[in-house]
Amino acid sequence: MRVLILVGVGLTCAIATLRAQRSDQIELGVYGTFTRFDRTYQLPNRVGGGLRFGYFLSDRVSIEAEGSYLGPSSVAGRASYFMHTGSASLVLNFPTGSHSFYVLGGGSRFDLGTTAPYNFAENGVHGGAGLRYRLGDRLGLRLDGRAFYRPPKSPLTGLWTGHVIGSAGLSYITGVPRRGGYLPQSTARNNQWYWGAQGGLMIYKTNIQTA
Repeated sequence: MRVLILVGVGLTCAIATLRAQRSDQIELGVYGTFTRFDRTYQLPNRVGGGLRFGYFLSDRVSIEAEGSYLGPSSVAGRASYFMHTGSASLVLNFPTGSHSFYVLGGGSRFDLGTTAPYNFAENGVHGGAGLRYRLGDRLGLRLDGRAFYRPPKSPLTGLWTGHVIGSAGLSYITGVPRRGGYLPQSTARNNQWYWGAQGGLMIYKTNIQTA
């Protein structure tokens, strides 16, 4: 828990420092996932897919929401159940040339379905890291890995819960053009202020002067 508190404080400080560097761009993504559930759940690993929506508060800080669908599964021949997840994250980006490394943290919800004994949902926190790899001026490949942690005891096992999720997919970033990088640069702005000097020559006459 102390680690989570320190991470939260660090990300909050980063927002305060970078708030003046707004980029106001939107990231839209589609991805596939591989989920490894807590071993005590005795659930098979699942492949699924999802959608992502992100908003850049600055060139380095963004927020995003995700939703993924893991599809039906079965355990020991019982009826299938449907699993899906949702999450909201704060992302701290570190551009490296035309690519970007990032770390993230936030809250997640795992809905395990309606078939007993998995007819419950889990709310917890997650943390992870990933890479955006530029494929074009606006299109990129995104690789992501994160872990889910449920602080309260699980209703199924009576123990704390930990799941691991990996994902890979495409991201499209809208907004002002970027200059040589997958993420927006602080120099690419509209409505900027400039300092400068002006000079010239002006000719005029008064009302009492003849033509």
